[in-house]
Amino acid sequence: MLQGCADHWSARDELAERESTPRGIAWFMPQDVWHAVDEGMLEVNLWHGTTANAAPGDQLLTDALAAFAGAGLEAHFDEGRIEVAAYWQRRPSTGP
Repeated sequence: MLQGCADHWSARDELAERESTPRGIAWFMPQDVWHAVDEGMLEVNLWHGTTANAAPGDQLLTDALAAFAGAGLEAHFDEGRIEVAAYWQRRPSTGP
């Protein structure tokens, strides 16, 4: 997953730089992080390795939603993006 990706062109370039074409790529932009901070929902883009958008019925989308669920995160696909119910927060300190 690409965190804080500048835009869809940066995500596309990241795919192009890979030695082999990955099955897919999930990415979000800095403004998506702020939306998670303020509203408790992170919007994640999901592309096939060809940069085609994931769509309902795609195995890639099914697997991505299962991965979020496996991590204990509620997520669903809406209007071309995965909406993940999560507040973006700083990790708690582990010691002095």
